[in-house]
Amino acid sequence: MVTNPEAVPFELALSRARIYAILADVYSRPAGDPEFDMFRHWWSTEAELPEGSLPRIVRRGLRKVKTWIEVDGSQPSHERKSALESEFVRLFRGLRRGTSPPPPYESVYVDGGHLYGVLTDDVSRKYQQFNLKVQNNEPPDHLALELSFMRYLCEKEAEARGSNQAVRNWLEEQNEFLHRHLVQWLPVFCESIRKSCESRFYSGVADLTEGWILCDQEIIRDLIGKEEHS
Repeated sequence: MVTNPEAVPFELALSRARIYAILADVYSRPAGDPEFDMFRHWWSTEAELPEGSLPRIVRRGLRKVKTWIEVDGSQPSHERKSALESEFVRLFRGLRRGTSPPPPYESVYVDGGHLYGVLTDDVSRKYQQFNLKVQNNEPPDHLALELSFMRYLCEKEAEARGSNQAVRNWLEEQNEFLHRHLVQWLPVFCESIRKSCESRFYSGVADLTEGWILCDQEIIRDLIGKEEHS
């Protein structure tokens, strides 16, 4: 989660891609030891940064996740992992009417609560533009898939930087997708998770997700500005 905007742009693009990949995984399946270890790395790195260098919501999310993971010491117990898996199903699979938040599809939050809305088609066309196919039989506007697409765009930016090719187009694609899609519904989605979750873990994940989107908007804007003046 922690990035240094002053880092070499190639390394920054890879770091951003990894953050999007981790967040996509968290919304794809119940979190396990690999994700717990990554969160530990994030908060250990965050502790080394000056106060105010990260959005407050990101620090809050890291504290929540840290509190949940560290209850058992080194690793959460089997029982707590099972409880977290049940909460994942309730929060993101919508299996408890009245107690689960709306499922994590952009169209549900933006197109009047209807799955496969206009924005679903818009997202699908964007994937097709880059010859990407949707996996796991999910509608293309599932949060995990939209985060994975941002990961893809960051990786393509890194590839372009690594081969000394133009990167402006990849930055513009990132900026457009972020503002046309994720920015439009993630804050409402994350708030619905915070209101519905029973553990601090997924409340923290919601904070981290919303905070990262806010942070990356600034990073992309800064990178585009540097390209304009280079």
